[in-house]
Amino acid sequence: MTPGRVVVFAAVGLMVLATAATGTPLWTVPDRGGDQGPLGQGTAEVTVVSMPDTATLDPGRQGGNVYYLRVPSATVDISQLRGNPIVTYSISIEGLGYGTSAVNGLERMGEGQANFSIESAALEGERISNGSYEGELRLVLRGDNGETVLYSEPITVEVTA
Repeated sequence: MTPGRVVVFAAVGLMVLATAATGTPLWTVPDRGGDQGPLGQGTAEVTVVSMPDTATLDPGRQGGNVYYLRVPSATVDISQLRGNPIVTYSISIEGLGYGTSAVNGLERMGEGQANFSIESAALEGERISNGSYEGELRLVLRGDNGETVLYSEPITVEVTA
């Protein structure tokens, strides 16, 4: 065995012994905060209250160099919440080869009415050549019962001047 390997094995051995002796882990996984249950585990009844009919691509202040995708919020009613299931709110625009989503743990939101949003996203102006694009808007619940599509409908994405 080469001297370099001996040093590596000795260092690893010392770390393992120190960990076993002190009970202190070599690394820890950050806490997500609060007393939330495991993300994506649990159940809920989620009813869609309202979804937007259109989204927009708005030009940035520098002219046509960048456009910002703006998707209005979705509103749902959450009941019979157990654990921390998730709802994913997403949009895909095939004509631009673009999609984005937001994942929301329901435990922090609690029962009652809730709004989901997708952060505004910047797209290069050179990609925008049409006055509008067809996309798909989706809301999906994931939890102990698998995946439930709450909403999946076409949406028009208007390019504003």
